[in-house]
Amino acid sequence: IIIPSIVVAVIYGGYLLVNGCYIRYVIRDTQIIITVGDILFGKKGAAVIGINKQLITDPNKIGRKSLHKKIVRRYGEQRIKKEFEQETRLRRTQTDLKDYHFFSREIDRKQYIFLMMSRIKSPEVAITSKAEIKEAFENLLVFHEKIRIDSGRLVCPVLGTGEGGINATSNDIIILMVREFLRFHKQDSREINRIKDFRIIIFWKDIFKVNWKELRKQIACLVHNCYNCEEFECQK
Repeated sequence: IIIPSIVVAVIYGGYLLVNGCYIRYVIRDTQIIITVGDILFGKKGAAVIGINKQLITDPNKIGRKSLHKKIVRRYGEQRIKKEFEQETRLRRTQTDLKDYHFFSREIDRKQYIFLMMSRIKSPEVAITSKAEIKEAFENLLVFHEKIRIDSGRLVCPVLGTGEGGINATSNDIIILMVREFLRFHKQDSREINRIKDFRIIIFWKDIFKVNWKELRKQIACLVHNCYNCEEFECQK
């Protein structure tokens, strides 16, 4: 068991080195990082977890390989259900919360931002769309000052590319997320901006789903030309 694990680690390490699976830019006082890892690892930063809008936590009804399910397994269904039920009660009494597509909870000293961006269609299948992902993510950026962002670091997976997700490549969604963040970063000149470290983490098993060479070129184009983001199209 140990030897195969070492071999896999060496292969992954070699792939990272050869293909440069790490992208970083610093714009004013904010850094953007795209890399490989596990969003659930470590305590620092606010980890974004995509969930269904019905706030269903039943492990038999949510995607078996989703981050949402991993959270349920890690902390137990009752713990997560309790947090979600509390949010549901708050939204019934505080009508302004309905304007926010997200809510934050600290569980075992780690901050999670639950982003409501999908709908349960059938057991273990949550569906979403590119428009829904964009709307939810944009909403989080615009209203992020309503919550605490641990260490000013927002850590995101590649949203909507899991089971029942949208018909888009990892590159497409990463570009969408970076584009929205850059647009927000340009427009939001308020001192209240708490996001100083924006990270997109590609899970290890999905490392080969990303065209790193093309992504690096597209991100470079976005960073240098992002102030025309609405019309942006990377030159081939």
